[in-house]
Amino acid sequence: MENVFEKVTRIGIDTSPFIYFIEENEKYLEFLTSLFKKIDIGSIKAFSSVLTLAEVLVRPFVKGEQYLINEYISILTGCENLSLIPVEKEIAVLAAKIRAKNGLKLPDALHFATAKVYKCELFITNDKHFNGISDSEIQIVLLDDLLDKNA
Repeated sequence: MENVFEKVTRIGIDTSPFIYFIEENEKYLEFLTSLFKKIDIGSIKAFSSVLTLAEVLVRPFVKGEQYLINEYISILTGCENLSLIPVEKEIAVLAAKIRAKNGLKLPDALHFATAKVYKCELFITNDKHFNGISDSEIQIVLLDDLLDKNA
């Protein structure tokens, strides 16, 4: 699993890896702990759309889980090597182009466009809608595929 990060300095992260990590999903926890440790020490810079914050907070708000709301906000906004990027014009235009080409839903296209605009070498997701999408500028890594290969 570690070799996926070899020579990678900038990654884009979709919403699901944050949920798995913060809620300590056993299947993904070891890999994501290693990833977030690399981000924390600065060997990898991570980028995610600010949309991630809106997506991860829905369930905790519905369930009234204030501790989880605080945890998400703390992790997503408290690390200097993790940037939450607003939806800028360049990202919005690229997201529309990605949607037109690949049929992704708008949130997925925005996450991917954010990673591309910020010159990430890797985009980490677990969204099956990314199966079959290839890009010459950025490698798409589905967590389940990665973990299945290393099992």
